[in-house]
Amino acid sequence: MEDNNNINKPSLLTNTELEWLLGNKQLPGSYHRKTKSQIRKKINNFENIELTLLLEKGL
Repeated sequence: MEDNNNINKPSLLTNTELEWLLGNKQLPGSYHRKTKSQIRKKINNFENIELTLLLEKGL
């Protein structure tokens, strides 16, 4: 049976990253830079590795 509790949960971003992007959370300077860097890395990995693989497999 499929778990429907995960429907609204982000899979790529953490809750903190998502809340920060939505403007619902303020972060201190150093944590702001770290969060921004983590998001960029995740997007880059998805774009260059995962998305390419998904497209190759026809998903």
